[in-house]
Amino acid sequence: MKITIFGDSITNGFGMDEGGSSNILARLIEKKKSGVEVVLHGMNGDDTYGALLRLKYVVEEAADLNFVFFGANDASPYHLIRPWEFQENLLRIVSELGKQKTVLVTPPFL
Repeated sequence: MKITIFGDSITNGFGMDEGGSSNILARLIEKKKSGVEVVLHGMNGDDTYGALLRLKYVVEEAADLNFVFFGANDASPYHLIRPWEFQENLLRIVSELGKQKTVLVTPPFL
């Protein structure tokens, strides 16, 4: 089984020891359950526009399960993403990864 975790600095573990919480979680999953591979696709400062540019690499993983973590940077005043664009970007990400095998974890756009 292959799992991808796709997101921003929270996924990448910016500012954390041991490669961040996602890396720690990935290694714990792999240790507990043999035959499971967790692939991390996190990038510091990324938003859903950047995610769309990187999406093909996550799709190529052909994972059995995908976790998508975006939203904090999209809602930042330093990113020029409007709420409806944020929604459309997330819908496209989920659609391309597969609705039945994607878990979306995101804060509300405020």
